Amino acid sequence: TRFWEGTSSGITTPVYSLTYTYNNLDIVGEEANLLPVKKSGSTWYKPTGSTFTTGIAQGTGSVNTGTNTLTWTGLSTFSYIGGAGTQVTGLPIELVTFNGQKENRSNLLKWTTNSESNNDYFTIEKTNDGSIFETIGLLKGAGKSVFKNEYELNDFNFQKTINYYRLKQTDFDGNSTLSEIISIDNRENESNSKTILSITNILGQQVTDSFKGLIIISYSDGSSLKSIR
Repeated sequence: TRFWEGTSSGITTPVYSLTYTYNNLDIVGEEANLLPVKKSGSTWYKPTGSTFTTGIAQGTGSVNTGTNTLTWTGLSTFSYIGGAGTQVTGLPIELVTFNGQKENRSNLLKWTTNSESNNDYFTIEKTNDGSIFETIGLLKGAGKSVFKNEYELNDFNFQKTINYYRLKQTDFDGNSTLSEIISIDNRENESNSKTILSITNILGQQVTDSFKGLIIISYSDGSSLKSIR
């Protein structure tokens, strides 16, 4: 019932090993069957020889029930990390998408989950320097859900620069996880002074300002811009 999140910083194409410690109270079922398991995006990974019923084999894993440690060697991706025998380990949420887009007067942040477990609330955090994050909004989670849930939040107080956002999920026990960071470019650029020749959909058809979906804006200097409304 416990999981960790591993993230990389300043490295590429890694191959690494890890050892992590669990508590006996974490165990549901037979401890001797426990081996490492992890999930990256929507893909499960397991060590060779694991009885876990799904996932791609990667590296070699072992359990030491005397010291309550799980060891995994030959890893190459970072993700949520835990332990499992033959059953899926529970994660607080299954995050499907997290993205943002410029609106007329705000940055619109949207995210979708396929399932939630023990999920109390979400927090949207923003930074402009990449190190200091501020909270700009909080939305209540679904608690426990096996259905698709969609969320959105508007940031009206963005700066005219590149704004970076991340999603923080907090469960009822106070534990939290962070999403990957996304960016929205709010810098003023040359397109603000260009003349718009046409606004079309992906089929080349002219659309009005009320159109919702992917649009292509063509400017007088020959450039174009794709945008989602």
